This record gives sequence, C-alpha cells and structure tokens, in this order.
Amino acid sequence: MDNMNKKVVSTEKVTLEVPPNREELSKMDHSERESGDSELMVKAMSLGVNRSQIEGINDIDKQKRFMIDEILRLEPPFPKRTQPVLVDTKYDTESMEKVVTYKYVKHIITEGVYSHSIISIEQYKLPMENRELDNYTKNCLEDSITKEINALNINDYNSKQAIMGFACDNGNSSGEKRMRMVMLQKHLKNELGSDYNHRRITNYEISTY
Repeated sequence: MDNMNKKVVSTEKVTLEVPPNREELSKMDHSERESGDSELMVKAMSLGVNRSQIEGINDIDKQKRFMIDEILRLEPPFPKRTQPVLVDTKYDTESMEKVVTYKYVKHIITEGVYSHSIISIEQYKLPMENRELDNYTKNCLEDSITKEINALNINDYNSKQAIMGFACDNGNSSGEKRMRMVMLQKHLKNELGSDYNHRRITNYEISTY
C-alpha cells in the first residue's frame, strides 16, 4: 500500500509464546523405561514423527538427537507468521475515498533467536470503487430497514395488507419495496416460528400497489 497515505495509529511490543528451542528440547527426558513413552518421544510423535523411524535407531543418544532435529524442523522455535487483519473500513461517499485499518504483527528475530513481536495498527486512505459504493449503499439501506423492523409491533403485521403497507408506503423503488417485504417476512418468521403464515407477494403486486 502507498506509504504516502499511511498513518500509524498505535504500536505495541509483546513477547509471544513459542515452541521449545534446541536447548529446551535437550532437557526433555528420553531415558529408557519399561512402559510408556518418554516426554521427548511423545512430543515428536505429536508432530507426526514416525515411531518406527525412532525405534529403528539403536543408540538412545542418537534417537534423542534425531527427534530434536525432527521437532525443530516441523515446529521451529518462532511464532507463526500471521497475515495482516482488516480491522475496520470507513467510507466517505462524497469524496469517494475510504480509510482502511489493518492490524500487523512483525516478529523480531535476532541472530536466529526470537526476541519479540511488534503489533501495529495502521490506517490507509484509498480511493473508493463504484462497486464498494453500491455495497455500502445497500448495507446502509438494510441497516435502516432493520432498525425500522425492530421497532415494529409484530402483532400489527399478521396480514398481507399490513406487510404490503410496510413494504410499499415509502415512495421508493420496486427493488427497495421488495427488500422491505422480504426482510419483514423473515423477521416475522424468526419471531413467530411455526405460528407465522408466510404471505406470497409477487413483484407485480408490489409494482402496482
């Protein structure tokens, strides 16, 4: 993204938990025992290391080195990489611009050893596309209709005529009228369950109301 339009909102230094390193793995028990697996064996097999490969090595010290190498290969002692996360998007329909907010996590590795991570919140001002304007307008309309529906007394909308009135007494497009009808009937179904009798309303009825 264009750094010219970048704004760093906040940064935070954190230390994340990481898998054990070679030194820590070396301290895990792998002594001979009559029953049960050693701590290191359990760890290795939990990552998919084949038991027969381990037991095929006769020397116990070589077994331990093999398991440690395999564990470090499969699960390095570093935090997992994370993709940027979109936190928020704000639209300005007059200027046709948007401000997107992302969360980034950067891991700091010093001489091959994990040190810490930097969590940053960054904002970018970008041009708004026409399809985004269409989606934004549609979402705003749905939010507005939802607020209207939530304020209704559902007992007043047990007839086709009442539903048609809510959908059509607004002077807007046929598409919006149908949206209002569909959203209201869905709300009634959710609230009343099996007690609700769905009303069939055609596009023609909406357009000629």
